[in-house]
Amino acid sequence: DGRTETKTPPKDIPSIQSKTDFVVTAKIPEVPEALTIFQITPIDPNTLDPKTTLAATAFDFKPTSKKGYTNSQKVRSVLHTDKNNRTLEVFQSGAMFFKNDTLLDEFSPDLLKSRRLSRESAKKYFANQANSFLKEHKLDREKLVFREVTFADLTIQNAKSGKEQTKVIAAASNFGAVLEGVPTWGPGSAIRVYFDAKGVSGYYDAMPIIKRGKTAKLIKPEAALDRYISEGVPATLFRLHTGTIRNVDIQNVELVYYVDASNSGQKTITPQYLISGLFYGQDISSNERSDLTSEFKWLLPAI
Repeated sequence: DGRTETKTPPKDIPSIQSKTDFVVTAKIPEVPEALTIFQITPIDPNTLDPKTTLAATAFDFKPTSKKGYTNSQKVRSVLHTDKNNRTLEVFQSGAMFFKNDTLLDEFSPDLLKSRRLSRESAKKYFANQANSFLKEHKLDREKLVFREVTFADLTIQNAKSGKEQTKVIAAASNFGAVLEGVPTWGPGSAIRVYFDAKGVSGYYDAMPIIKRGKTAKLIKPEAALDRYISEGVPATLFRLHTGTIRNVDIQNVELVYYVDASNSGQKTITPQYLISGLFYGQDISSNERSDLTSEFKWLLPAI
């Protein structure tokens, strides 16, 4: 999520030169004239007392041991463990991850059946439960935006009949932080509440500790689009399957604050334009050519 990967086709894949046509079907967003650049203020996770954190209070977490993980001879994170094997990992960026020592396997209850929920009604149920949990324990930050509820499915095959049965053994409600009215995006912007059959089983806040920096004037979204199109090369953050792209449909342009992963070394959080849509082209990975359609996302600086 948010990582750039370069695409290098193997030498035995033929190179096909074709003109790429761009079309913009997106609604151009209205944006402010300027926004704040936020500075990430790293902490020393080795000296932070985990008992003082809101996450520890929420789960009545009392650590009995800890283990540090280093990166370039610096402590990247510290994993605290309590007597029940529950863990709270504190990262250098200020991100935190708490989880129960829960074994999820074929014997785990079905979350939906035990609560008499359909898959659709379960999404609303776990979203509401997560909201209540975050507010009760003051973990909801200044403002959060709800993204989605995801499920962990387990498919079991009966050894005698061969029939398969799928059940939901865990769920996660996903949120993102909002800065100055602008949503965050990227692997470091995730805020999740996890559920198992007993209730809330974990909490992950990837957002770093930040402070306000200087204000910068924004580039207009039209100018960012022109820059993307003028390159003439259909750029994407995610690796494509082998193919040649002939048409690009830019379906959405959104102003976001991009937050990278907690171990990325990112120092500032700046406004970006998140451009997304569809690539249309031809798959050339085999002798038989076939049409392909692929989603794409791309980030362009907004300052």
